[in-house]
Amino acid sequence: MTVEFGAYGKIPAMGDFLRIGLDPGFTRGWDGWLQSAMATARDRLGERWTACYMSAPIWRFTLPAGLLDDDPFLGVTMPSVDRVGRQFPLTLAARLPAMPAATSVSVHLASDACFTALEEAALHALEDSTDSAALAARLQVVPAPEVPGHSVAAMSGSAILCEAPDAGGLARALAGTLTLTQEGAPLSLWSCIFGPGRRLMTMPGLPEDDDMAALFDPEDARWTVSMPTGRTA
Repeated sequence: MTVEFGAYGKIPAMGDFLRIGLDPGFTRGWDGWLQSAMATARDRLGERWTACYMSAPIWRFTLPAGLLDDDPFLGVTMPSVDRVGRQFPLTLAARLPAMPAATSVSVHLASDACFTALEEAALHALEDSTDSAALAARLQVVPAPEVPGHSVAAMSGSAILCEAPDAGGLARALAGTLTLTQEGAPLSLWSCIFGPGRRLMTMPGLPEDDDMAALFDPEDARWTVSMPTGRTA
């Protein structure tokens, strides 16, 4: 798979928004959602907002075709600020080739090396010496997302049938099928490294309302009530 990563958001070395490569059609929708998401989370978190925002994890995401664009997108988003401290996340993302929604889930789960490189590039961008040219150079060497080995999954009555070359392929094929909704609404997929483990969320469309606090606050009730141990398997 060949993709071209771009960037949108704010970094400490700049006083205004940064955009590298990503087309306006994507960034307009993404910006509108992020602005609304931050406002919602800020209202819910109150005086805890700044502390939660600045310590929030880097979220890996995959957006299916039809959500913000005709094609799927994959990337990471990380809390950041501009030169004068105004808050706005930095997003590093790429347009993916056309693929079924279930396949985009499998790509997300198989692309650890790609996501790790994006996270490293995002963290490097927090340094005051990193400008747009330096970030663009780092994005050029990010490995492409992984296309999983051939696997298939299908619904047959109430059964889900999967075939893949290995156990990992079966898990990805099953996950992709389980995230499809009967209504056919496109689902976004979000995951992050959390302590020694991982966290994952998926929902129709983009996160909103209560989902927003769960993105910015690791101790949000959606995590602590749903998973009392605070850990995922």
